[in-house]
Amino acid sequence: MCEANITAIREPMDNFPHSGNVCGNMAGVKSVERAISLLVEVGVCPRGLVDLAEATGLPTSTTARLLATLEDLDAVRRDDDGRYSLGPTVGALAAAERGEPRLRDIAQPYLEELALTLDEAVGLSVVSGEDNVTISQVDTPRPVQAENWQGTRWPITQGPAGYAVLSTWSAPDVADFVRRHPEVEGLAQGIAAKPASGVWWSVDHYVDGLTSASVPLLDTDGVAMGALYAYGPSYRFPLPGAGPQIEAALKDHARHLARAWQQRAARTLEAG
Repeated sequence: MCEANITAIREPMDNFPHSGNVCGNMAGVKSVERAISLLVEVGVCPRGLVDLAEATGLPTSTTARLLATLEDLDAVRRDDDGRYSLGPTVGALAAAERGEPRLRDIAQPYLEELALTLDEAVGLSVVSGEDNVTISQVDTPRPVQAENWQGTRWPITQGPAGYAVLSTWSAPDVADFVRRHPEVEGLAQGIAAKPASGVWWSVDHYVDGLTSASVPLLDTDGVAMGALYAYGPSYRFPLPGAGPQIEAALKDHARHLARAWQQRAARTLEAG
């Protein structure tokens, strides 16, 4: 079903000079060419190792080595059946190519992948003053009720998603924040009760019948610049026994998203 698209995508690659036109013994350039060829084939259609080796004409061992490197860089992802598909790094690069990216642009492919992995809605919020503001959301294909939370502000004193942010602050900053909010009962205890998993769960804190799980999105100093979260109706989220997998997926995507944003910010500073 993918073959019809292959020619159209491969043709632009034929316009690039091959490494032999530059220097025949430049192994690094050849590796880049091979990696890009693999990305093109993966973009055409998710496939397994053997099929990709055949499509690119590369030895299977070389293909496996390059795919492992691309997977480490989040450029490709491998599913449980061994098929490779494009990873969120490719989407982030596409956003960067369109101009100076916002965090929302960089985050979008990570959110889409996380929503697909969990089969539930996911969102990204950033800290603005003393609020968490949702800047992006990806819905599940099977929402119980469609709700667009983009632009919604939640006080960081409200519920575990806020505590996930506050838990990354220094002890003096937390103490000062608690002192300034005597009206919030149990605030200090809530912040201090950091779960061992590093994932903050909430039930009915924001919407009745809704369960959410949140993790902080960290900057280079280890302080939360926002939160990545997933949510769904409490009767199905989380399904029995699915909690650890949900937590692992959230932490993994938050870590990789933070790294992508930090790297982009570093490049912007260097260019400036």
